[in-house]
Amino acid sequence: FDELGIKKKHRIDTKSSILFFANMFRYVQHIMQFEEIELYQKPNSQSRLRLYCGHLPALVVGEKHSVFKDVLQKRLYFEIARQLTFAKVECQLFRTIQTSDISALLQAALDLYKITTEKFGTADEKNLLKWQKRLKKINKEDEKLKLAKLLQKWWNTEEEHDLNRYEQAVTFTANRMGLILANDFETIKDGIIDGWSVVGEFSPKEQFEDLARFALSEDFTIIRREIGMMIV
Repeated sequence: FDELGIKKKHRIDTKSSILFFANMFRYVQHIMQFEEIELYQKPNSQSRLRLYCGHLPALVVGEKHSVFKDVLQKRLYFEIARQLTFAKVECQLFRTIQTSDISALLQAALDLYKITTEKFGTADEKNLLKWQKRLKKINKEDEKLKLAKLLQKWWNTEEEHDLNRYEQAVTFTANRMGLILANDFETIKDGIIDGWSVVGEFSPKEQFEDLARFALSEDFTIIRREIGMMIV
């Protein structure tokens, strides 16, 4: 947390806080069933919303950010839900390390555990060595075995090993979760254009098109119905 410029004293107690944003955060937490995520307010900052995945995931936002001003409730639902989506195991990778390092990490793991002799991605040698050293520090045999099995399963999938498509899927999933909570297309259009949240580097056009398809799908209707049942 120190490198982020925040300390434990900057944590917002969402159960007792009277901040409107904290109340919206607590509501989205409940719907998405991520009760363990903490909320931090970065002092003297306008930094965008971003989820950091550590021992306990934490949503961090600058105390001078617009989310603490007079903002529509649906807009906050959208922004918070987008970020909390990254707490899902299959999405955490893009909040745990830099996107540019993911290719190097995967290649280093594939080499170390002798999964394949093929080359994956375009990682440079310096990055590869860095991640190989870190992976070699894993001492527990059960953890090594678990990681090797996961890598083997991933490598054996028939789908193309395309990190860009993976990141796109994660970004679109976050946006869809935001739409499910906000249930207002005009509101989320503003959210994507304004860029209040750190999500993926994909054009607004690509994101709008995916959300439009999802909004007209049967899945969207079913999920909204289920959420309504949960609220009751």
